[in-house]
Amino acid sequence: SRTILSTMRTSRRGKKEKVQPSSSSVPSLQPSSKLSLQPSSEREFALNILSDVSDVSLLRDNTTPQGKAFEWILDTDPLRLAPADGSFIQRFVLAVLYFSTGGGSWDRCNAPINVNNLNDCTSIFSGSAWLTNSSECDWGRISCGDGVTRIDLSLNGLSGTI
Repeated sequence: SRTILSTMRTSRRGKKEKVQPSSSSVPSLQPSSKLSLQPSSEREFALNILSDVSDVSLLRDNTTPQGKAFEWILDTDPLRLAPADGSFIQRFVLAVLYFSTGGGSWDRCNAPINVNNLNDCTSIFSGSAWLTNSSECDWGRISCGDGVTRIDLSLNGLSGTI
């Protein structure tokens, strides 16, 4: 038999009311969907978070390194961090560094063109290719402790302005 859960709530007038939801006390076999922000709300939330480290007009311009990193972290990043995640800003800043210094044309550790070509950079540099689903602390030549503590991309053919 099904048991209907009942709870009490206070109405707007201050009276206690009994509420009987239609669901049973038997858990479903399927997990509930995750609560998520609407895409535009997530973008606005991310803009708000990242406005502490970048000018919003640069984030909105997808021709700038900041705009490319913003689009990447929200739309392409295989790790799919939520903007409220503690590593979101750090990951974004490293993506800005990547796009600012000719990432894609580096000698090693470029972001993979597709998931089947991970462009592993362990032969010379320790770590994985940049902009992959691994932690940004595992990207080639990044050292972390409590956050990023060292970036050594010497001899990697970087170009651009940071």
